[in-house]
Amino acid sequence: MSWLFHGPHISGDNISQFVEYSSPLIVKSLSKGFLKLAKAHNFDVTKYGTKCDEKSDISQPLRKAWVDACSTPGAAKVIIPKGTHCLLEVDLVGPCKGSMTLQIEGTIKAPTNPRAHFANSWVRFRYIDYLTLNGGGSFHGQGKTAWG
Repeated sequence: MSWLFHGPHISGDNISQFVEYSSPLIVKSLSKGFLKLAKAHNFDVTKYGTKCDEKSDISQPLRKAWVDACSTPGAAKVIIPKGTHCLLEVDLVGPCKGSMTLQIEGTIKAPTNPRAHFANSWVRFRYIDYLTLNGGGSFHGQGKTAWG
């Protein structure tokens, strides 16, 4: 299942923000009956210095992949591959130069120590238009163990 988040830029002339595809192709432009498709630029967090294990924190690699993807014109996709990944906390911020997809294929686990959170939230998305979350993975908040 995919979630598509729309920004405040909605008008009668711009209908492309209402179109979502589950394939790797995304809508780049929809005007005058012509559909132009473009493949998203992929940014895999493992290329930014993280491992797919339960011990490596992916906060910095995810942040770096996000910054690179966000600064890329057109559609961009940040990929968190299969496996279990630890994430202390992350702030994913826009505005971005194009639509963003966060594809979570694995499990992202919160720290079990509540003091590991420096802010009042674990994963923050701010100032982002046209965000899609997909991939079949999950966020594991650790339940009571992480509440303190």
